[in-house]
Amino acid sequence: SSGINAEYGTSSPSRKSIEERSPDPKRFCKGTSKKEEEYRRRRERNNIAVRKSRQKAKQRILQTQERVMELTEDNERLKDRCDNLQRDVNVLKAIINSGNFVSPEGSLYKVSASQILAERSK
Repeated sequence: SSGINAEYGTSSPSRKSIEERSPDPKRFCKGTSKKEEEYRRRRERNNIAVRKSRQKAKQRILQTQERVMELTEDNERLKDRCDNLQRDVNVLKAIINSGNFVSPEGSLYKVSASQILAERSK
């Protein structure tokens, strides 16, 4: 019998009952032909290979997801570092443009960009 898919209003092909899908016990008796035995062996090897292949694919997906998470975290960390460095650059540009510099002791004195660069190259 064919079932009607109520959600889509389409009919689906009939499914075999468990009895219809069960292998014929006579098929696995001593009298099975060599072709049938070879077919069973090939099917079993194929089933094992398919299971192994699917397991490897799942493993690759998990490894890829882990790598994506690692790279996302690295990317966030590097963005933060870049933001901090950009803030430092902006502060230093402002200092250079103002011509004023506060020493570590807190005193304010005039300095030019060429003086800063000269100090840096020493």
